[in-house]
This record gives sequence, C-alpha cells and structure tokens, in this order.
Amino acid sequence: MFIKRSFRNRLLLAFLSLFVIVQVSSFLIIDRVITRAARERATDDLRNAAIILKQFLLERSDLLIQGASLFSRDYAFQQTYFADDRETIRSALLSLQQRIHADFILLLADEDDWPVRVQTPRGEDEGKPFKHPELLEESIEAGEPGSWVISRDQGLVRMVAVPLLAPEPVAWLCVGFKMDEKLVKSLERFVGFGVSLVKEVDGQLLVVTSSLGPDARNTVEIALASRSSDQKDFQVVMNDELHSLHLRDDSSLLLHASLERALQPLRQLQRVFALLAFLALLVVFLLGKTVAKTVTQPVERLVQGVRRVTAGDLTAEVAVERDDEIGMLANSFNVMARGLEEKEKVRSLLGKVVSNQIAEELLRGKTVQLGGEIRTVTVLFTDLRSFTTTCEKMQPEEVLHFLNRYLDCMAKVVEKHGGVIDKFIGDAIMAIFGAPVSLPDHARRAVECGREMHSELKLLNEKLRQEGRPEIAMGVGIHTGEVVAGNMGAENRLNYTVIGDTVNVAARLESETKSVGRSPLFSQATLEAACLNTDEVALIGPLHVKGREQPILVSTLKE
Repeated sequence: MFIKRSFRNRLLLAFLSLFVIVQVSSFLIIDRVITRAARERATDDLRNAAIILKQFLLERSDLLIQGASLFSRDYAFQQTYFADDRETIRSALLSLQQRIHADFILLLADEDDWPVRVQTPRGEDEGKPFKHPELLEESIEAGEPGSWVISRDQGLVRMVAVPLLAPEPVAWLCVGFKMDEKLVKSLERFVGFGVSLVKEVDGQLLVVTSSLGPDARNTVEIALASRSSDQKDFQVVMNDELHSLHLRDDSSLLLHASLERALQPLRQLQRVFALLAFLALLVVFLLGKTVAKTVTQPVERLVQGVRRVTAGDLTAEVAVERDDEIGMLANSFNVMARGLEEKEKVRSLLGKVVSNQIAEELLRGKTVQLGGEIRTVTVLFTDLRSFTTTCEKMQPEEVLHFLNRYLDCMAKVVEKHGGVIDKFIGDAIMAIFGAPVSLPDHARRAVECGREMHSELKLLNEKLRQEGRPEIAMGVGIHTGEVVAGNMGAENRLNYTVIGDTVNVAARLESETKSVGRSPLFSQATLEAACLNTDEVALIGPLHVKGREQPILVSTLKE
C-alpha cells in the first residue's frame, strides 16, 4: 500500500513516521528513566523515613527510661516500696505514668519468676509471674536499662525496664507505650507515608496494626510471605495502585508509599510532553507538506511531460527553474524531448525515402553492418506490361498519379507480408524478404506476396474499368539465394540494398513472365525454401535466362 501511494504522500509519510518514531522513542526512554528514578527515590524516602521513625521510637524509649530512672531513685518512693503500701505505690505510679505519657507500668519484685507486684492501670497481671523474664536477664547482664518491642494484649508495645536501686536492685519498673493504630496514624502524619507494624508468628510475618484497610493488610501479608528472607524492599498492588514497601526488621516497621502518587508529577509532565509533541507533529506536518510540495511539484511536471512524450507529443517542455538536481533533470528532459523530436523528424523523412524497416535499422545502428554482410534472402521483382503504350495518351501529371496509385497499392501488399521495398525503378518494384530484418519464412512470404499482388491488381483493374481507364498487366519474378546486403555508395550518401546473382535471377524471372504468360514465377530454390504443397504449385519447367548457362527450374501458382 505504501508503494502505491503518490511520491508526495510517501515523502510526507516518511517525514511524519520519522518524527513519530523519534518522539515515541524519546517518550519511552524518558518515561523509563523517570519511572526508575521515581521508584528509586520512593524506596530511598521509605528507608530514610524508617530510620527517622526508628530514631523517634528510640528517643521516646529514652524519655521513658529517663523518667523511670529518676523515679526509681526517689527516696520517698523507695520507702513506700519497702513499706509495701500498695495503694500509695499505685498512686505514685499513676502520677509517673501521666508525666512520662506511658500507657502502662509494671512493678516487678526481685524474686523468682519476677512476679508483678503492682500494675497500672490495674490489670490481671498483678500477682502473676512476668511473661518475659529473659528480657530482664538480658538487661541485668548488660548492666543498663533495656528497651524492647514485645507482644502484649494481642498487640505490640514498646517497653523499657529500669531497676529500683536501694542501693542494689530490689525491684524493676517496666514502663511502656502501645504501638497501636493511634500511634501508627501519628507516625503516618509525621513522615507522610503509610506505616504498619508487623510481628513474627510461627515463622511468618503478620500485620499487627496498620494505617491500611483490612483488604490491603491481607495483600501485604501475602507479599511478606512470598518475598525472599533478605528482601527488604519490594512492590505490591493495593487498591489498584502500585505501592513500594520497605521493611525494617529491627523495629518491626513496615513503610509503604503509592508509586502512582509519586509518579503524578511524571504523569503531568507526560501530558505536557504529549501536548507539545502534538503541536510539534502539527508543525512537522505543515512543514513536511510544504517541503513535499516543493519537491514533488517539479516531479509532477516531469511526469506530465513524460506522459505527453509517451502519447506522441514530442513538443512537451518542462518549465522548472531550479539550480538543484531536479532542475538538472528537467533540463535533461527538455534536451531529450528535443532530441526525440529531431529523431522523429529524421525517421519520418527517412521512412519516406526508404522502407520503415531499413529506416529503423539505420537509426538503431545494430543489425545493419556497414560494408555489407552475406544474407540468405528472397528477392521479388515486379514490372508493368506495356506501360509506355498505356500512358501515351495521358498528360505527365496523369501518368505520375496513375503510377503512384499502382505503386502505393503494391507497396502496401509488400509491407503487409514483411517485405522491404528496396527501390522503385520506374514502374518496376524491387522487394526484399529477409533483410535487413531476418525472417525465417521469407520465401513463403514472398510467394504469398506475389499471389496477393495479382489479387490486388484485379481489384485495381476493376476500378480502372469503372473509371474508363485502360487496364494494366503485371509480371512477378521471385528467387531465393545468398546476397550481399549493406549500405553502399559514398560516405555522405548511402543506400541500403542487396546485390548478387540472386537479384539478377529474380529480375530475369520477372522478364520471362512475358514469354511464359504466367505470373508469379519462382525458382526451385524458392519452392524448396517456401515448403509449398505440390497441390498449389504448377511446374513450368526449366528455363534459360540471360546471364545463366544452366537452365532454372521454374514454377508458378495454380490458378
């Protein structure tokens, strides 16, 4: 389909295709680079936010440790502890809880299994062993207060443990805050990203609390289960949006951000880019159309000129005034048209002097070899009988008109059968079959030509009788053999003809038609070359012709 389009449309389409390819390629490359950069930036932002949140939680844990440590050194509280005044202890702990913004406080006795002595707010853990004694052992071994994230009341809490010194540890204050949805929401507002808290249960990470909805939580848990153990950054589709997630194992923090939101500036840039690309495409289209028109207009003129030349109008001329290759092409076309016009004039004039075949061969300069060549041809001679007597009572103009009428009729018959008229000799015609253009059946053509010439002569005589003019008679002689064919004469005046004994024999056979009274007469060589049936041939017999010692076997066509 592309090849069948006009040159102008193809040129314009090439402009637009190249522009679209460049624009689309640029768009895809820019989109890929910016998208990758956005994803990397989102991952880096999540990592940095996780570090900030971890530091925030540690600082809050440090505040709890500082507040609990100052409280544990209070002499009055120590005395109250040794007095085992539970209500006073509870009241003091509640006051401490409010000051340091803790969600719970456990006072553990330094005994086996670390039993909970007092709990605020009051709970069911009082009087029961502490559920995480290993943490206290860890803190004792470290010689400093400890801080951990533990499971408590089906959730996560951040807890610190501070010893009550008198001067040796006699009890432990476990102070903590809940890591619940309220905390998660505050953390989300603080860093601007979604926050979830996870814990490991039976080797699988589960979301304890999150700023996400229930469906999104399930999706996150599935993604956590399918990731590799060392993979901290991954992506998942939630709520029909692609999210980037970062897991910080040491703080049970899972942060997530919507990549679609991160890519919103890119999408806006893409829309601007698409608008600019459309405007640029419109400009390129108009510019390409102008350029294509500038290029193709002279080409279309050349095409019109070629069509006029093809139709035979050799006066066609292309008016293109340009200094580029198209202008050179137009000038060359005009020169070519003038050359063809001159050549056609020469062909026309030459065709009126010699036969069309000879004219074509002379103009092509291929088949005819200057100096002559040996060819096997069939030569046909024809001559009018008693033409001088017939024309005695005619004016010269009438004689010329009468002769041209006869010669024109016979010439058409010769050309019809592929013969070449070598020359007109008064009222005689010399025709060649097989030169300059080779004809494999030249002999049969010559015989058929002789037959039709007599048929045409009958029609011509019928018209002459109707006009009151005298009838005419004609003799035809045909012979086949080798001749020398070529251009003969002076260097500046050539004449294509054939010479040789074959020509003489054909002329003699034409003369013998007078004595034999039959026409056409053709030799045995012509009979054999023409492959005529014996049913259509009448044998005349051997004849002695002038210039030949041996008689020639002559035949004619049956009437």
